[in-house]
Amino acid sequence: MTPMPDTSSSLLPRQVADDYVDALIALDPITGTFLGVKESAGRLPDFSPAWQRATADLSAAPSPGSTRPSGPQARTPTPSGAAPGCCGSG
Repeated sequence: MTPMPDTSSSLLPRQVADDYVDALIALDPITGTFLGVKESAGRLPDFSPAWQRATADLSAAPSPGSTRPSGPQARTPTPSGAAPGCCGSG
């Protein structure tokens, strides 16, 4: 009989999602307010270049166990004239 793999050190999907949302709310308190996180009320993102990089890195980071590439090469360019985030673009 094959032993069961040790899953105690691997993250559950809910844990991955919670970690992502926590990081997103730390970067964008407006989203936190929208999601009902009381600690986010009254705060605003700083919109500095460092914030923009951190936000881009968070959205481009692969999930644990994902085979999706990360970083700038993983982003799909926006078709000319299309608004960012539409048409399947990053």
